Amino acid sequence: MDPIDVSVFQKEQADRCREAGEKFFMDLPDRWYANGPMYLCENGHVSGNYLKSEEKGALCLACFKPVGLVDPKETPLESHFDELFGRTG
Repeated sequence: MDPIDVSVFQKEQADRCREAGEKFFMDLPDRWYANGPMYLCENGHVSGNYLKSEEKGALCLACFKPVGLVDPKETPLESHFDELFGRTG
């Protein structure tokens, strides 16, 4: 599986929320922070937790790759990522 560009995925989601008129905090939609935020890494792992690193920032607990906050309502399963990014398996 090819790595997921988390920052691109995050920006596309945030842009849709901005167009819908949602409120933002620190350039991300407010609701992403509510009710248990979800973090995504480039390998497609999704978790409500991450490892805080002084040198590398927020890291995935499964593979130690950087994570980004994503929409908890639209946190897709790996198979959905394949559809979004045009990958076949």
